[in-house]
Amino acid sequence: MGDYIVDGALRVERKTFDDFQVSLIDGRLFGQANRLCRTVEPAAIVLEGYRSRRRTGVGRRQLQGALLVLSLVFDLPVFRARDAEETVWLLKAISRQARRRVAHGLASRHGNPRDLQARRLHVLASCPGIGPGRAERLLEHFGSLTRVFAASEADLLEVRGVGAKTARILAAFATHDVRCDGSEQG
Repeated sequence: MGDYIVDGALRVERKTFDDFQVSLIDGRLFGQANRLCRTVEPAAIVLEGYRSRRRTGVGRRQLQGALLVLSLVFDLPVFRARDAEETVWLLKAISRQARRRVAHGLASRHGNPRDLQARRLHVLASCPGIGPGRAERLLEHFGSLTRVFAASEADLLEVRGVGAKTARILAAFATHDVRCDGSEQG
């Protein structure tokens, strides 16, 4: 996801104004935003250019609403750039700020919680029979990896989408009785 990763500190999705409108119309915009905000790095969007005179059926309020959702719901800052040249300037400015933050030991408002949650989901999703959806539901239900791995088969069965086979494998996996491929150890 994203078009650029700036100094390993920020993932940036660049959208021209026309592409922004089209992705809003065809429903891609918020799916992209959802994937973008789940990346390990904090993320942002650069909206480049101006609204064309071409009729798209997207009104100003719809555009403003989309920008509000991106900023407030998905927590994705949206930067405006007149053209590609200004986009380059923005990326350089982001890079300078990222280096300053590291040099001065400043915490990232976005980095740590998102990184930690992404790592938790990654760990769970890598277990036999657990994909991203089940991983999210397990963490939501139990609140932590420790509680998921300490859960009994009966407790695991309370989670939507976890059946008897998955509960058995996960409980056994957590006690080291199962290999990563789900087969039992000898």
